[in-house]
Amino acid sequence: MAIRAIDFVAGLVGKNQKLEALLTTEDRSFDGMYQPEVDDPQLCHPFGTSFFELLFLEKNHIDPDVRNAARALTGSLSR
Repeated sequence: MAIRAIDFVAGLVGKNQKLEALLTTEDRSFDGMYQPEVDDPQLCHPFGTSFFELLFLEKNHIDPDVRNAARALTGSLSR
């Protein structure tokens, strides 16, 4: 299921480059890092959650195919 979601997002980003902003965080916070341990929603950098989840899939998912798909998507994002 996760691999289908990653492929779907990759397809959407491929069709409309403006959607890439949903997965990158440079323009939304000074460091771009989501901080889940912070209680205040304004201070935890909530816009970094999508990228945080994608990086989590890339590094921690049990299925190597999901890890590779997430790695390919993060690698395709322009920095």
